[in-house]
Amino acid sequence: MGDSVAEPSPSRFTYCYSLECSVRIESTSTEEKKPTLTAKNATITLGRNASRQILLQVELNGGKSRYYPAFASYSLADCIVHQQGIGHGKGSIEIPSRKMVVQLSNCAPRRLNVFLKSLQAKIDIMNAECKSNSNTLCTPISVKRQVMASDDQPSKHTIQLSDEQRAVIRAAVQSKQNLFFTGSAGTGKSLILRRIIELLPASTTFITAATGVAACHLGGVTLHSFAGIGVGGLSTKQSLRIANSKKNIIKQWRMCSHLIIDEISMVDAEYFTNIEYRNNKFHQVARSIRGDNRPFGGIQLIITGDFLQLPPVVKNTEELKFCFESPAWNRSIQKIIILEQVQRQTDRKFISILQQIRMGRCNQEAIDCLVRTKDNNLISEGIVPTRLCTHTADADKLNC
Repeated sequence: MGDSVAEPSPSRFTYCYSLECSVRIESTSTEEKKPTLTAKNATITLGRNASRQILLQVELNGGKSRYYPAFASYSLADCIVHQQGIGHGKGSIEIPSRKMVVQLSNCAPRRLNVFLKSLQAKIDIMNAECKSNSNTLCTPISVKRQVMASDDQPSKHTIQLSDEQRAVIRAAVQSKQNLFFTGSAGTGKSLILRRIIELLPASTTFITAATGVAACHLGGVTLHSFAGIGVGGLSTKQSLRIANSKKNIIKQWRMCSHLIIDEISMVDAEYFTNIEYRNNKFHQVARSIRGDNRPFGGIQLIITGDFLQLPPVVKNTEELKFCFESPAWNRSIQKIIILEQVQRQTDRKFISILQQIRMGRCNQEAIDCLVRTKDNNLISEGIVPTRLCTHTADADKLNC
């Protein structure tokens, strides 16, 4: 895959002292109300001055006003950290002494979580340093050691990523490549996708999937709902006309910087083409709405799924074509990573059989092993196990 596993993974950091996000600075004064300042692109950094006081440095990229300079430092001696909304990439830092609150949005949820916890840890240490020296049971040094120890030690409930899983996250988050990653069941595709979502700006990252069930599991919407061009079967011109007629669709296309698509195997080539493709004088939906002639209008694509699982659903009269057969696929996808390590099972023989079934080619040893299981008694305490089938009608018939 060409990735160096020695590089640090963005999913493994335990501290964060700088954050790129959108900032809204509001006055909390009831006497002199200053105008609110909003900056879509800003960098906030935690630091200390010569007196070791904690500072919040706010750099407004391309924005300033009479009341708020483009670069400013604020003392956080009495700040209050508000962590509600972290999952949506939002948080705030209230500074009572300055009668202001700095609201953060469009943050990568995971980075924001670590940033605010890092700030809270610094505040706890600072408060401990201000206590009376008579409190010898919990000195500032011991408090700092406790905080650092709790931050550095991963929770026993945290799932550690493998090298190849971290390589996917690096390609998506650090290299910002248009990426397709795939693998058999149990290789951790869903886990990786959730980690990537945590590390991308929440307001400009749109999470989609081919089916409603898959979208629901990720907290997103269906690709059809996001694209706004119907469920398929339309020409590029018709698709663009439908999308342009919906103001909310135009708004989210323009806001989108990262588009995540799960269960890509169920998206047919024609639909993928209609979202991106430019046909003669009619620009494709993404490029036209965004005013950007790059593939998908410059949006970063992060796509996953398994083409050896569920295929696209098409009408009997339509030719089945997978997404990768679309001319838009090669223009858009910059990197493909195949996950090979199955994490869900440890039985190597069972994994080998599953991989052979997945490819539709079983050797005699696998066939003999499967045949020997046909007389296994699976009934336990009177409970008859459910039979899994590819079609609902068959499942209803066998499990009634």
